[in-house]
Amino acid sequence: MNISVFGLGYVGVVNIACLSKLGHTLYGCDIKPHKVSQIAEGRSPIHEPQVDELLQSAHAEGRVKASTDASMVVENTEMALVCVGTPSSPEGYVNLSYCINTVIEIAQLVKKFDKKYTLVFRSTIPPGTIEEKIMPEVDRILGENNKLMEVLFLPEFLREGSAVKDFFECRRIVIGCKDDSILNNAIEEVFNFSEEVPLKYVNYRTAEFIKYADNAYHATKVAFANEIYSLGAKFGVDVKKANEIFMMDDILNVSANYLKPGLPYGGSCLPKEVRAIGNLGNMVDMEVPFFKGMYQSNVQHQARLHEKVMSYGKKKILVHGLTFKHDTDDVRESPLLFLAKSLLNEEVEIKIFDPNLNLENMRIENAGVVRYVNDNENELIEWADLIVTSRRNPESLVDKTKDHQSILNLTNYHDYTNLSDRIKNLYQ
Repeated sequence: MNISVFGLGYVGVVNIACLSKLGHTLYGCDIKPHKVSQIAEGRSPIHEPQVDELLQSAHAEGRVKASTDASMVVENTEMALVCVGTPSSPEGYVNLSYCINTVIEIAQLVKKFDKKYTLVFRSTIPPGTIEEKIMPEVDRILGENNKLMEVLFLPEFLREGSAVKDFFECRRIVIGCKDDSILNNAIEEVFNFSEEVPLKYVNYRTAEFIKYADNAYHATKVAFANEIYSLGAKFGVDVKKANEIFMMDDILNVSANYLKPGLPYGGSCLPKEVRAIGNLGNMVDMEVPFFKGMYQSNVQHQARLHEKVMSYGKKKILVHGLTFKHDTDDVRESPLLFLAKSLLNEEVEIKIFDPNLNLENMRIENAGVVRYVNDNENELIEWADLIVTSRRNPESLVDKTKDHQSILNLTNYHDYTNLSDRIKNLYQ
């Protein structure tokens, strides 16, 4: 099938890469020319394992195209995936303007070309958005011809750093539609790619809500682990051992994912969706103290991280890894970015190293921080008194440092303190 993808951010690019692997022809569309040109050349505008290789392969076979011209894109496709941003304010209000503008543009083109079309939203949106915001625009523009365009909602459950694996090995694909008893042939053709991955048809509101439920639970686990083990550390608890024993119970505790204490949660999903849930409560006059408290717990853990770094009394601090997690270039609400900004207010010098950073985006969105970034890792390590690292292999820094230097390990995937007394853990 010929499929368009509106929005060449993280979700859009991953969908292009994975669907092209399944043999479909993808047309990317975005208002940012530099993203369009990269996709058109078979290059990824994001850092994500396997995506570059998939795009290069699809480009060589002529199955990846891109344009800023929405008209050309819609004319040549039968389905559009809407993957535009839905950022939230500090109060949790979700900005739907990008979604609404996109559906208006596509509906006008469907009317112009008088063609059957399937519009699939993958952007995270509050329950009721399709029925109350999207469908009225479709009906207004298409009028009696509104049956030309079918609107569906497919929440995405992609983790940055393992998105390709998550796309193909997900536990289920949720399809929100007007009538959940009628199968959609276009969706079946595109997304029914594995007998191991069931398609679950539900109504719009249920599909919209499921994404919030998933990410709220993930954020709950992160906040729980960070707060409970921070408390334990105050009492001299062996945090690593306590955590290992806790996670041995895979009957009641379900999964170890997100339950290892470490950094505050960050990224493109968990912070904004926890805030959005708080705002959903406000919209229906319902108190949601648990979720509002979870947000505050994460803020407090961010403050504890800052205090931990400052407690060493070092004046030259290297932030070794700025993205919110390993194997991504995403710094949206990254706890390391928050840390770096907070250190700028202290009487210390900071420098930043992260080979995954997209410096072009950094210059636009974090101009005050980008000037502290340097790509000479060895020079930076030699300069620093304290290296704060969020990477998965802090042991690699031991041979590059000297006795007077300290390494603060924030991952807590393993206890590296036996390798060198230079390595310190967050919960020591």
